[in-house]
Amino acid sequence: THLDHRIWTSTPYISFKNSPKAIEDLAFQRSGRSKRGAQYLTVIDPATRLMNGLPILDVTAEMEHYSIQDPYQRLNLYYLHSYICLWEVGKDEVIGHWEWDELASNEDWYEEIIIPAFIKFRKAKTSGSARASTFDMSEIMESLPG
Repeated sequence: THLDHRIWTSTPYISFKNSPKAIEDLAFQRSGRSKRGAQYLTVIDPATRLMNGLPILDVTAEMEHYSIQDPYQRLNLYYLHSYICLWEVGKDEVIGHWEWDELASNEDWYEEIIIPAFIKFRKAKTSGSARASTFDMSEIMESLPG
């Protein structure tokens, strides 16, 4: 049921996208729904989550592995860049929380708002270590399964 947005049944999953373009597309798609209020973007640190021993699952890989049919019949294209966190997202994983309309008013929202917040978060997590000065977003993205 979590894969089909027409079904509003609670699940133990929290879904997210790992691509700015996919986030923009999803926000645009959801903006036309009258029963939906303001949209928010919560950014998490996958490295913190994995260090806490909590899983991150690649939705497309899981659908393929378990032969789950795409409810939108789009050859799973909708689920590219989609991941799910099981059970919970802890406060120590959260980098920030923004109202989408405020972010979207800045054409370079990802580069000017999200990336600096991510860097600041990682520096605070690794303060005093050499890793803080060698932050590499691709290294974090590579830690995602799939």
